Amino acid sequence: MNELTKLFLFKFLTSMFFVSGVLVPFFLEWGKISYFQIMLIQSWFVIWVTVLEIPTGAIADRFGRKFSIALGAFINSIAAVIYCISPNFYIFLLAEFTWAVSQALISGADVALLYDTLKEQKKGKESKKIYGRYNGYGLLAIVISAPIGSIIAAVFGLRFVPLAMSFPLILASIIALTLDEPRYKAKRMSYKETFLSGIRYFSRHRILKILAFDAVSVYIVSFMIVWLYQPSLLELSFPLVLLGLVHSIGTIFEMLLSSNFDYLEKISGSKRNYLFFSAMLLGVSFILLSVSVNYYLSALLVILIVGFGFTRRSLLTNYMNKHIKSHNRATVLSSISMVESIGRALMYPLVGMLAKVSISFAAFGLGSMILIASLFSRVEEKQLLD
Repeated sequence: MNELTKLFLFKFLTSMFFVSGVLVPFFLEWGKISYFQIMLIQSWFVIWVTVLEIPTGAIADRFGRKFSIALGAFINSIAAVIYCISPNFYIFLLAEFTWAVSQALISGADVALLYDTLKEQKKGKESKKIYGRYNGYGLLAIVISAPIGSIIAAVFGLRFVPLAMSFPLILASIIALTLDEPRYKAKRMSYKETFLSGIRYFSRHRILKILAFDAVSVYIVSFMIVWLYQPSLLELSFPLVLLGLVHSIGTIFEMLLSSNFDYLEKISGSKRNYLFFSAMLLGVSFILLSVSVNYYLSALLVILIVGFGFTRRSLLTNYMNKHIKSHNRATVLSSISMVESIGRALMYPLVGMLAKVSISFAAFGLGSMILIASLFSRVEEKQLLD
C-alpha cells in the first residue's frame, strides 16, 4: 500500500462519524441534557481546540506528523468510549475535551504530511486534485457512516453509536504509524523554537494572511448552516424523516465539487473569479433561505450552502500551502485553524442572539456577513499558485 493510499484510508476511517445521523437524539434522549447544554458543550469543544491548535501543530513539526495524527486518532477513540460511560453533562465535557485534543493533533498535521508526501513524490502540481480526493474520502465516510449509525441505534441503542466509532479510529492510528514520513531539509528545533517560528512566519506573511482571511471568514459563517437548516426546514413543515436525506445530498454535492476544482475555476474564468463567485452565491443563498416559503427551494439552498461553503476552505488551504516552508507547515496551518476556531467560538453566541428574533433573521444576517466579507477580500490571481 503506497503512502497516498494510506493517507486516504486514514482520512476515511477517522471520518466514520456514525453518530452524525442520530446526534441530537443521542444528547437529548440518552444523554438527558437540554439544547442549551448541547450548545455549551460545543462552545467548550471549540475553546479547547482553539487553545490546543498551535501547541499540537508544533508537536507535529518537532516530533513528526505521523506521530501526531496517529496519537490524535487513538485519543479520539478514547473520547468516543468516554461518551458511552454515563449520560452525564460533566462526562460529556470530559469527552469533548478529549475529542478536542485529538482533533488538534490531527488538524494541520495531516494536510502538512499529505503535501510534503506529494512534494517528495514530485506531484506538487497535482496537489489541488489530490486534496480534493483526500477530502472526498472523508465525505464518503460521512455519507456511509450516518445511516449505519442509525441502524446501530435502532438495534443496540443510542449509547453504542459513539462506541462503534472507536474501532475505525484505532485502525486509523495503526495505519498512520506505518507511514514513511518525508524528510525536510531543515534543522531540528526545540519545541519552543518550532512554536514561535511558525507563529512568526504566519504573522509576517502578507499573502498567507490574505488567503487565510478569505478562507476562514466565509467558512465559519457557512458552517452555521449546520445549526440553522433543520429548524428552518421544519418551520416550513418539511418531513422530519427526510432531513437526513438533505444532509446526505449536501455531502455528496460537496464531494462532487471537491473533485472538480480545476473545472469550476475554468468555467469561472479564473481562480480568483471562482472564489469571488462562490462566496457571492453563498451569501445570496443564505438570504434567499431567509425569505423562502417553499421547502423544496429551501432544501436546495441548504445543499448549495453545504457544497460551496464547506469546500472553499480546502481549496484555499491548497493555495496557502504554496507559500509555507515545510518545517513550519503544520504549525502555520494550525495557526490558521486556531483563528478559525476563535471565529466559530464568537459566532455561536451571535447566531444564538440572531435566532432569538427568528431563524430567518439569523439566515439573513449570515448571508449579509458573507457578502460583506467577499467584497472586502484582497485575494489576487497571482497569489493563487499551482
